[in-house]
Amino acid sequence: TETEALPKQLEVRATLQDTLRYGENSHQQAALYRIREGRGIAQAKQLHGKAMSYNNYVDADAALRAAYDFAQPAVAIIKHANPCGIAIAPEGLDDAEAIAEAHRRAHATDPVSAFGGVVAANRTVSAAMATTLSEIFTEVVIAPGFADEAVEILTMKKNIRLLELPADYAREPLEIRQISGGILAQTPDVFADGRISASWQLVTG
Repeated sequence: TETEALPKQLEVRATLQDTLRYGENSHQQAALYRIREGRGIAQAKQLHGKAMSYNNYVDADAALRAAYDFAQPAVAIIKHANPCGIAIAPEGLDDAEAIAEAHRRAHATDPVSAFGGVVAANRTVSAAMATTLSEIFTEVVIAPGFADEAVEILTMKKNIRLLELPADYAREPLEIRQISGGILAQTPDVFADGRISASWQLVTG
């Protein structure tokens, strides 16, 4: 129930995982802390590329949330906390081509802004998707998996960061935001199960 999802006492325990080069701006200190029970981006395995930055994590998490809002194969591109493109694949394609097509559509939304962005997929990155990605300057790619050939293609680019999600990836049951003197908490805004979006109505156009 809603009351059970919002506990009377909230304790947050996390362990320092990595000290980052800097925070949102170069004069700020920053670090990544890992929640022991977490199954998300903080637990992802980095397969290739430079160390992640604070802003890389923020954008990758935003892209991941957007991509996983869909049950269909989907790709989201985020840059500087702004969405550059989000797309799903049409029906009838196999998973390898579907995720590649979702990426092509997401990138076509705003190819100029997508330059140097962060890409998240909700399916394994296929060789077809990697081929397209290799032609676009991309900071981070995060997905539940990477085909062997996709890794070979993408690791030819020295600086691109490849993050593989835990096999049991899941959103946190409670989202927390710090404010001065306190904490705000809410349950996640999730659309993939269709309970919310099924009630939407087109009222114009």
